Amino acid sequence: MEAYGCTLNTAENEALARGLVAAGWKIVKKPETADLLILGTCTVIDTTERHMISRIRKLREYEKILVITGCMASAQPGLVRSFAPDAILLRPGDYGEILRVLGLSGEKILPEPRVNDVVAAVPIASGCTGRCSYCITRIARGKIKSVPLEELKREVGLCVRKGAREIRLTAQDTAAYGIDRGTNLAECIGEIAGIKGDFRLRVGMMNPRSVLPLLPALVSSYAHRKVFKFLHLPLQSGSDRILAHMHRDHTVEDFARIVNAFREKFWKFTLSTDIIVGYPSEEEADFDASLKIIERVKPDIVNVTRFSPRPGTPAARLKPITERIVKERSRQLVELRFQVSRKNLEKRIGKEEKVLVCERGKGGTFIARTVDYKPVIIEREVKLGSFVDVRIVGATDIYLISGQP
Repeated sequence: MEAYGCTLNTAENEALARGLVAAGWKIVKKPETADLLILGTCTVIDTTERHMISRIRKLREYEKILVITGCMASAQPGLVRSFAPDAILLRPGDYGEILRVLGLSGEKILPEPRVNDVVAAVPIASGCTGRCSYCITRIARGKIKSVPLEELKREVGLCVRKGAREIRLTAQDTAAYGIDRGTNLAECIGEIAGIKGDFRLRVGMMNPRSVLPLLPALVSSYAHRKVFKFLHLPLQSGSDRILAHMHRDHTVEDFARIVNAFREKFWKFTLSTDIIVGYPSEEEADFDASLKIIERVKPDIVNVTRFSPRPGTPAARLKPITERIVKERSRQLVELRFQVSRKNLEKRIGKEEKVLVCERGKGGTFIARTVDYKPVIIEREVKLGSFVDVRIVGATDIYLISGQP
């Protein structure tokens, strides 16, 4: 089993694998020892698409049953079949075909949730309500389909009982959760946070257009002690003109208003955002506006992506900007991003923090998370899933370094 791309895609791929395990299959580590190969694909940019094609070609060499799922299988089935005509293609979350081919019934697929050490990802919805001009994921996943709240509560409860201490709620747009079911993300967070157990929730990416109608309630839901004060809110451009071209359905000031609402409530708060550089028709003034909003809002994380035309999207028909210009703009933005993030992190030096130990790091270290999800490197032996007190003694561009409390 291999999965690429976002947390949602990985979680869906694992759910498929767990179902097969529940039906009697066993996960193996090497493709050459497997009878069945599952590839969870991503196609968000052309570089990723090329990597997926390379993996498809490689996995076909093993001459095993090949299942290809994820966004590429859904949005570009013709392209996938041109390289793997005999593969089983599954839309995200649609596992009926694999059950039929393998002679399994749906009743057998009642998998227990998978917990990787103490972290579990739980998909809460697929699809979105947006109309972004550049996005192939919208084509792949379609309209919003929310998981029933009672089903989510059951899944999270099982994860906690299996030892999960960090629950990652994932979706293409978490703030769109419940629009199709008469509920919303704030209610979802409140219900899940009320589950017994000492765990923490990390809420995944949400778009400004979906946040605005429930902003006060969403901010209030984050006040629960079990919720990481972490917000992944993609801006995509600091220019309202470009945002309109992108069909993002929000303005720069909408974005700023959401951020201010969270920061007024929580003095410890981490903001992650996304910027697309080199969108067709982006002029120098538009790019300067992106630099200015980063300087003004000071996000802790900025994911910088160079525009990549995706097949079937309106933006793919537009005239691209010269690659040299896009590279230079990307370089400037990345440089600014790290300057801002280091200054934000350096403010925590000398502070004492209670952190949750979530992952194993490199060289025997551990990665822990503060209340606002900032990563802290611990260079001593600690127990995964435990809460420990640390003193911050250093900072890099992307993480904090701890010493003894």
